[in-house]
Amino acid sequence: MNNQRNQAIVLLTFLLTGLITACSDDDNSSPDTPNVTLPSTSPPSGSDTPPVASHPEVVQPESGGNVEAGELAFKFHRNQTEKLPPDAQKHNQEIVGRPFLISFFRKTTDGSSIEEISKLVTWTLLDSTCEEETCYKISPSNQMIGLSEGQLTFEVSYGNETTTPINFIVDQALKTCGLVDNIDNNYHEQTCLHIIEGKSGEAQSKWFTEPPRKEVISDVLRYTPDNSPYNTDYTHSGYASLDGTLYTYMRNDGHAENGISDAIGTQSQYARYCQDLANIEFNGRNNWRRVNRQELSDLITSEDIINTYGWPYQAYYTTSNIVDESHVDIVTLIDGHTPYWLSERLSTQTLPVCISENQ
Repeated sequence: MNNQRNQAIVLLTFLLTGLITACSDDDNSSPDTPNVTLPSTSPPSGSDTPPVASHPEVVQPESGGNVEAGELAFKFHRNQTEKLPPDAQKHNQEIVGRPFLISFFRKTTDGSSIEEISKLVTWTLLDSTCEEETCYKISPSNQMIGLSEGQLTFEVSYGNETTTPINFIVDQALKTCGLVDNIDNNYHEQTCLHIIEGKSGEAQSKWFTEPPRKEVISDVLRYTPDNSPYNTDYTHSGYASLDGTLYTYMRNDGHAENGISDAIGTQSQYARYCQDLANIEFNGRNNWRRVNRQELSDLITSEDIINTYGWPYQAYYTTSNIVDESHVDIVTLIDGHTPYWLSERLSTQTLPVCISENQ
């Protein structure tokens, strides 16, 4: 009899424990389950597998709209910068000439899934503080680009579905440090990007940007730090104090916004930075690209970039010359004007220089 009573007590204890656990799990569940989850391009912590873009799942977008209720939803993708409020980068904030990173979603006609329709929506301007005649444009990929500093309010629609009004903040454009070849090194205190014009060889008549200083990358372009091989979007790999000035490092590896690198170096931090200058048409040009070994070598040997233009001396400058799947040609200076070439890993933190040819 005692054995039967003991077994009954054990069974009752087991059942009560399971019931308590189930109730506890229910209490801890979130009552507001989101409806749209956006693709992630970040690998799991410690993973060696490159990120792969995934299709949106049924979760609520963070920025607005309830797709489960039949509304058109939107989601900003802009990374937050290292600055603290009120100077921190906002999701709906970009500089003049740069596309806003925003996606739009709706529930499919049969209601079975969520689909992205960013390339199919129609943009309608509701209000603007821009003082120019043309304040924005819609790119061929249907992205909105601000053309003048100010605030814009849009309504975005697809068929009979419409978003709530969406506000966009357009910051001032990236400026040059005076005229090309300006030798007033006081610009090191300003948030501008200096340009040198090559005088001989493969550098002849081409424009070269200085290695970007921290103020330019952080305060104007609003890049975020990411020193991982999976870096994407507007990122850099860190800062270094060189000759008393903080300069920005970038890597020769990385991924496009969709999480895929289609060729060695072409979607790296360095390549994306130069492409960003092209997209915003820095100093009126849209063909900025990575500099190659010969172009940079001819600039160094024909110009005193150290003493005349204040470029850092003890530093590695990178190029577009990929040696193999894991190495790139970089250069350092022996005496200020003699290049010394090295082959370093794509992950090496180097100073980026972009180049533009006469159009």
